Amino acid sequence: MSSTMPKGRGRARSTQQMEPTPPTLTSSHDVSIIVTTTSNSNENYGTEASSASSKLRPSASGRGRDQLSKQTPAVAEESRWVVSTLTIEDFKSNSRPSKPNDQCTLGEEIRVIVNFFPVVQYPQKGFPSLPVLYMHNKAFVPMEFVDIEPVRIKKITDEERALLCQKSSLKPCERRQAIQDIRHNPKQQCFEEDPFVKAWNLNVDVKMMIIPARILSMPTIVYNNTFRVTAERIQQPGVWVSAKTRFYEPKNFPAGWAMINLSSQLNENMCIDFYEEMNYISNSRGINCPPPEIYEIDIAQQTSDNIISILGQMMTKNRQCQFLLVILPDDKQKRKEIYGDLKKACELEPGFGVPTQMIKPNNAVIGTRRNANIWDHAKVDNILLKINAKLNGTNHKLEVHEVIRRFFSCGHHIMYVGADLSHASPGSGNLRSAVAVVASADDIPNRYFKEVYVQERVRNESVQYIVDMKDIMKSLIRQYDQHRSFPPSAIVIYRDGISVPEFNSVFEKELTDIRTACVELSPAYRPSLTYIVVNKRHKTRFFPEHSTNNVVAGTVVDSPEITSATTYNFYLNSHHSPLVSK
Repeated sequence: MSSTMPKGRGRARSTQQMEPTPPTLTSSHDVSIIVTTTSNSNENYGTEASSASSKLRPSASGRGRDQLSKQTPAVAEESRWVVSTLTIEDFKSNSRPSKPNDQCTLGEEIRVIVNFFPVVQYPQKGFPSLPVLYMHNKAFVPMEFVDIEPVRIKKITDEERALLCQKSSLKPCERRQAIQDIRHNPKQQCFEEDPFVKAWNLNVDVKMMIIPARILSMPTIVYNNTFRVTAERIQQPGVWVSAKTRFYEPKNFPAGWAMINLSSQLNENMCIDFYEEMNYISNSRGINCPPPEIYEIDIAQQTSDNIISILGQMMTKNRQCQFLLVILPDDKQKRKEIYGDLKKACELEPGFGVPTQMIKPNNAVIGTRRNANIWDHAKVDNILLKINAKLNGTNHKLEVHEVIRRFFSCGHHIMYVGADLSHASPGSGNLRSAVAVVASADDIPNRYFKEVYVQERVRNESVQYIVDMKDIMKSLIRQYDQHRSFPPSAIVIYRDGISVPEFNSVFEKELTDIRTACVELSPAYRPSLTYIVVNKRHKTRFFPEHSTNNVVAGTVVDSPEITSATTYNFYLNSHHSPLVSK
């Protein structure tokens, strides 16, 4: 991670002109048909037969794209389809079977009325056999006449992202060797042969730079008076295992809470078993977990709106319910849809207003990777970590140095702010951007205030700066003041999601809004401001000189050989990497 501080519009799909030989086509309705055509005219035209989920385009001629050079009126034509399954349905008005589906038999030939459509004349470019593009307005266009807008890449799914990370991950020694192979192989790089490099008498060193680095001391993590995580207790920096001990500030489950089962994988008895295991571990963490009301909802024929309506009725009857634990459906697509809708309803809709914890069904059943008859205590413990924080508890805290304590005791109070602006992925249409800003409520951050906004697009383009930064900061400073009875004397902003070319413009706009927010709260209020941009997508790679593994967590590199000459920046490796060389 690198941190920096100032010092044709034609979306189309391809279809191939059909040859005279009858092709076999299969639609998503499991309609397997053989298409043949007969013509009542001396001219050959393109035809279209369409179902609700597939576009079948039989051609009356084998001359391919030559048909596009003709301009004709629309006429009616008759085709014959051979029935291979009894699922012919959902035909539009421009083409339909002459017999109802229930009157068809396998192997029977039935007539289908197919409409011809006029085509537009294009000049020949010498590619009569290439595919054409089927546009949204039902027009056929040769692909050489269409320009596709650049950088139109749709967002990949979560499963594809996980597979991409799995397949593209390289061990440290493998990545290092791959970089060295490129630099030492003249066929893969030719810097020295570049005429501009020669003209300026430049030379690119093929060896990696050796620069100094330092490792930050690991802070002490306090769970309670009897258990602390120190550098002496761990084997690797950034990794520790918490003992089965009390949280720093445990919060009991509310007297009224509910477990909602949306999974067909679990029955009521399995939900009870999961509660008993969770109750056993929560007691060791100092949390009291009374029995919940268990509700089972069959989602086979239910939409998200129906499920939310059912939960709303449940909340109306059980007004004492202050927390919901939801076991999500088995189907991944249904799970993703319900997750977002339920979170939105429980957080924002009137009649809800309760915190929720949603878990996958596999996390609520007994069994580990090695033994199917025992509970995965670590998995249940991680769920309780999230629940305790959502119930306004504190899992653990950092023990700071005495010098820092004296700094805070002298009236220096810092509010740490994290801000991010997320844009919709390419291909998502005109979806609005999401703004999320959090601010610490204490000198040693454990609790946070939050502000979530949506940001409109301007002239159909995403704005890179946070438009409502002034209102957001005014709200966060007010909440801090109400919580601690005084405003922060200094504000540190960690801003994510800014590319290097946009840094100056976004920094100047947002910093001006933050200063304006402080002045509007009080003309005399002028806190110290520190604006830090966090950039994770840099191309700098670090390797230990005497090890084949990754650099350890807490490594800081601020050597002038690789840092910027105009801004104060440094590189920080915050997390432990599970990838090791063997």
